[in-house]
Amino acid sequence: HASLRSFYRFLILKGVVKSNPFTHVKSKRTQRALPTFLMVDEIIAILSSFDRNQPLQFRDYTMIQLMYACGLRLSECTGLKLQDIDLAQRYVRVLGKGNRQRIVPFYQEMSDDLKTYIDHIRPTLIKKDHEHVFVNAKGDKLSPRGVQLIVEKAGIRANLKQPLHPHMLRHSFATHLLDNGADLKVVQELLGHQNLSTTQIYTHVSI
Repeated sequence: HASLRSFYRFLILKGVVKSNPFTHVKSKRTQRALPTFLMVDEIIAILSSFDRNQPLQFRDYTMIQLMYACGLRLSECTGLKLQDIDLAQRYVRVLGKGNRQRIVPFYQEMSDDLKTYIDHIRPTLIKKDHEHVFVNAKGDKLSPRGVQLIVEKAGIRANLKQPLHPHMLRHSFATHLLDNGADLKVVQELLGHQNLSTTQIYTHVSI
């Protein structure tokens, strides 16, 4: 509709028409839905719902914690490889949308849990050599659907009021950072957003 209004302005200038029929027509603005996020106590409830003495549950606990701690997309989590993680310097190298790479740091406890999973849990699951970090019970790369089911079940165990999906962990990561005073540009870099306007939606959530 904006292009038609501009076109009629051009026609008026050229003397083809005398008035613009689109002057008083209001364009319908599509409002972007605010992302759904979790409160900090809900994140704690999710992580507390796992029996970490069970190998598969320790895997699930570590994976969900990493998705939240680093704001990973579902595809970024399933595509993560061993060489992408630096436990000593505590960061993960993430290959995001458009093959854009970013570095995201994580906290010491996350480093300890990842080390335990990589050194002690993962070797008991894999049947053949490969580099994917998160694997299923057969030892193969964990599928996106597999991750969705794990996350969904964790939400049910934690008695969340709404179904839990992987992207909610990423939304929570961004919202909690902004709530605690992180700079918007920094959050943009950590999320791997190309445009700042995409990140700015979280400021509305935060407020």
